Amino acid sequence: MAAGNARALGQLALLARPGHRPRLDADQGLRRVPAQRPAAGVRLVREFELLVERGVKTGSFDDYTFIWWDLRPHPKLGTIELRVCDGQTRLENVAGLVALTQSLVATLADRYERDGALPIQPRTLIDENKWRAARYGLETELIDLERDEVRPAREAALTLVELAEPAARRLGCEDELVEIERLCARGGGAEEQRRVEEEQGSLLAVAKWLAEETVGTM
Repeated sequence: MAAGNARALGQLALLARPGHRPRLDADQGLRRVPAQRPAAGVRLVREFELLVERGVKTGSFDDYTFIWWDLRPHPKLGTIELRVCDGQTRLENVAGLVALTQSLVATLADRYERDGALPIQPRTLIDENKWRAARYGLETELIDLERDEVRPAREAALTLVELAEPAARRLGCEDELVEIERLCARGGGAEEQRRVEEEQGSLLAVAKWLAEETVGTM
């Protein structure tokens, strides 16, 4: 839970990369649909369980799955679900994001064991990063919440890769982690789909490209 609450560190780039919805009914420019919000002041799994109990008791929702947070505890498995990454257009993107996520969690867990606490960043600034990433994808600039300055999303992503590398080597996923660098180089799924539409002039071509990419990586 502590690693999850220090989510600003990882979300700097995790939010910018995964957007794969280049269009809605009309082209609004969104790279992904911003739907979830970060967890609100929940520090322990028991606090989350109590929140769910109160919500169910008051008829606010049926169970914990109705709490649509970016990071959500899974009370039945004892894990945390990372829900912010949206659907991916390439399996190698999935592998890279999984490697980055678990390596960052391992890194943050080590820091927690060493220091006894992790910094929690302001929700307002996290939401601002979410909006920038949802609107502009990898082309945006994100707030570095440790330094209170902005920098390109790709730069933020590669900084996270560097931070995660020692843990990735320990976990045996350093090859998958390299996929984040390739993702940054070619762009996210929304950017790729937009390029296909611009080059071939139809959404049918985009659907065909998605199918070919999916089959080709299985």
